[in-house]
Amino acid sequence: MSVTEAIQAYGSLARDIFGETKLPWQEGTFKAANLEKAIKIIVGKYDPSLRAHRSPELVSNEDAERDGARVLMANPAISNNRGRVFVCSLAAENPNFVTRFRTYEGRAHNIPNCGIWEAARATSAAPKFFKPIRIPNTQNGVRYMDGGLRVNNPIHELLAEMVQYFPYTSRVSCILSIGTGERPVIRVPKAGIFPKLQLLKFVSLLKDLALDCQAEHQHVAPRFRGRNTYFRLNVDSGLENIDLAEWENLEAVTVNTRSYMQKDAVDLEIDRVVIAIMERGYNQHLKMTVHQAAGQ
Repeated sequence: MSVTEAIQAYGSLARDIFGETKLPWQEGTFKAANLEKAIKIIVGKYDPSLRAHRSPELVSNEDAERDGARVLMANPAISNNRGRVFVCSLAAENPNFVTRFRTYEGRAHNIPNCGIWEAARATSAAPKFFKPIRIPNTQNGVRYMDGGLRVNNPIHELLAEMVQYFPYTSRVSCILSIGTGERPVIRVPKAGIFPKLQLLKFVSLLKDLALDCQAEHQHVAPRFRGRNTYFRLNVDSGLENIDLAEWENLEAVTVNTRSYMQKDAVDLEIDRVVIAIMERGYNQHLKMTVHQAAGQ
């Protein structure tokens, strides 16, 4: 998929999955079946192994859903020259351990292969919105939920994966971290007239802390200072009050993102990213090793 196709597909997907809510006493706000169907259709329409010579518009939703359900996350037949991708999820019964669903064979902590739709469903299962998914191929049929509860900014997972996958002497040319918009400053709630109500406010505080992506960025960024290796792009205003389920506000997301990109400092940063990517094969001896990047 091109970037334009991905944006268009997300608009359609968001409308399909967030347009219908469940009954108040049911688990999750939205129907997981709608999310699963939408993911299968997108995979079935755009997977190159299925539609190499056929336009996605010519594939019916029924055919795409059927075919998309069979496409595996890791496919040994696909060339190793393709980009490697992993997504994060948490086991519902043990959320302290982050699971990485990979499109390639990892060096450690591998889990049985599963469908792309299952991995996408697992990494999207935010408890507020969708019930966890049970993936049959995993040991004991583990239930998975959204990894964003612990790794909303997965930079540390990326660095750990680099250390496990690449040789010790491998060099890092460019790390680009793209955020989903800065959040307001997180503050400890005041007790107010009824101090015990402060405990309820702390639940919201803990959630905000868990989802705070800037803290991870601020922890990692000093390690790369002056290296022209690590870059972070994150819309600084306008997205903080837009909820994940507010698909009808995608226009506001677009407007605020474009406004952010037009700022001189951001435009310059994007140019630096492009240069770092284009020059990734040069002056490798000046680059950090994967272990240095990981802080080891």
